[in-house]
Amino acid sequence: MNKQISLSQAIEGFLLAKSAEGKSHYTIRNYTLDLNRLTSFLGDDPPFTAITTDDLRRFLSYLQDEYVPDPQNSSRRLSAKTVRNTYITLSSFWTWAEKEFEARHVVRPIAIPEAPEKVIEPLTREAIEALLDACKYTRPWENRPGTRTRRATYIRDRAIVLFLLDTGVRAQEFCEVTIGEANLKTGKAKVAGKALGRGSKERIVYLGKSARRATWRYLQTREWRRPDDPLFATGSDERQFERNVLRRLLNRMGERAGLSKSVYPHRFRHTFAINFLRNGGNLFELQRLLGHTSLKMVMRYARIAESDTEAAHRQASPVDNWRL
Repeated sequence: MNKQISLSQAIEGFLLAKSAEGKSHYTIRNYTLDLNRLTSFLGDDPPFTAITTDDLRRFLSYLQDEYVPDPQNSSRRLSAKTVRNTYITLSSFWTWAEKEFEARHVVRPIAIPEAPEKVIEPLTREAIEALLDACKYTRPWENRPGTRTRRATYIRDRAIVLFLLDTGVRAQEFCEVTIGEANLKTGKAKVAGKALGRGSKERIVYLGKSARRATWRYLQTREWRRPDDPLFATGSDERQFERNVLRRLLNRMGERAGLSKSVYPHRFRHTFAINFLRNGGNLFELQRLLGHTSLKMVMRYARIAESDTEAAHRQASPVDNWRL
């Protein structure tokens, strides 16, 4: 190996290799973001072999305690999961370098950062109904508190809520699905999911009658409906949604609906999964629909659905209610 290969050169080779393996552009983007942060932290584009385990320990500590991702919000820090994902990127990078030019794997001695599991907070039926109402109307006018006007994007936004709720797709999958990949006659939609370590993995998700009608109605408002066009688009130029745009749209919708907790794409995924199990779906079907490569996350949903059933039985037990 050329001992003077720089960090930037190694990153370039790593990203090319992962792209050739078929990793999704979303995964490549995350790799790039993580490694750009490392480059900025180390400075001066050091020789790759000069980077030590202690350098990476300091980098991970910096991400946990000091790094500010948004200069306009200095109080916000990276989540524990994001720091953990950065560690995974670094480990993948050095594993590639170890195989490619026998570089020493300086990440391996570092323990993977802990990331406590987030509490799963599905949306209730009442919350969904409030969101659908918030799709339709603006907030009350300040000078006329009892007056609300119909929103111009009502038809699209209603279709978005129903599509997310009925399919349980990830935010990036939602953004990338095209008109040609959604068959509104059969209710089948093809999405390009992700499979850990194996790049993109397509799967089929399903839309019920109401979601199909809402999506069809929205498409009739579109000027262009070519197969390669995004199924859901932003603005008059009908651009593909970006994840941050979708998140802002849903969060503002939640604020108009008066919901106390943030609304974001993954809450619809949680809601779909838990209600799928509540309504009689099995774990393996849910695993396939969600595109998970293991049952670990699906089992979390199962525990929530089971606890709901247990609570319902305690409330409805005929023996207890009749005090027999």
